Amino acid sequence: MLLSCSRDKTIKLWEVATGYCKRTYTGHENWVRRVLLAQDNQTIVSASDDQSVIVWNINKEAPVLRFFAHDNVIEALLLVEGEHSGKLMGSDFLKHKFTGESKLNALKQLTEKGSEGLGNYYQSFLFTGGRDKVIKLFVLQTGEHLHTFFGHDNWVRCLSLHSSGKYLYSCSDDKSIRIWDLQSGKEKKKFDAAHDHFISSVKFNPKYGVVASGGNDMVLKLWHLRTV
Repeated sequence: MLLSCSRDKTIKLWEVATGYCKRTYTGHENWVRRVLLAQDNQTIVSASDDQSVIVWNINKEAPVLRFFAHDNVIEALLLVEGEHSGKLMGSDFLKHKFTGESKLNALKQLTEKGSEGLGNYYQSFLFTGGRDKVIKLFVLQTGEHLHTFFGHDNWVRCLSLHSSGKYLYSCSDDKSIRIWDLQSGKEKKKFDAAHDHFISSVKFNPKYGVVASGGNDMVLKLWHLRTV
């Protein structure tokens, strides 16, 4: 199966072998910029120029959950699932949100809202990046906002996760690549002028321990981050 998103405000599910469109998902009010499929192969996440994130069950054309995430266009999405979500939940800057009474209230809220097709409450988190220059972290199943990462001076274009789950990489139109410590929730390193123009993509490669970045300067760069 293949998912696509478009300026026509829709998301489509395709059968690759035949080119047949199996399902069209409508709910966004503007250009859909990003779409992801979760590890359960049932949950779809999309982001749009309408500043909202929508969570879908792959078998249903109507949205399961919609929440407004940014004050401008959303450019980047990154899902954190499985083992990495457990590490994130236990981090210094988040663990207070998942202990005692707050944990019970969160579970109660999830039960009241319903979560068909969205898995376990603590299984998935969502990072988003936008033209409002910030990165945000949400609980995928409820849309609860957990944290905002400040630092970039221009649009945040792309996000990537270290294979250990300890670090988040981001790139921006401010020409920088930043590394965020997901134990403290703070910026760890900043690479200024990483490219000569806007940086549109960043990706960590776990096999070689490098980060690749690409930008509007038509250059692809590889970064060896031995200390991270």
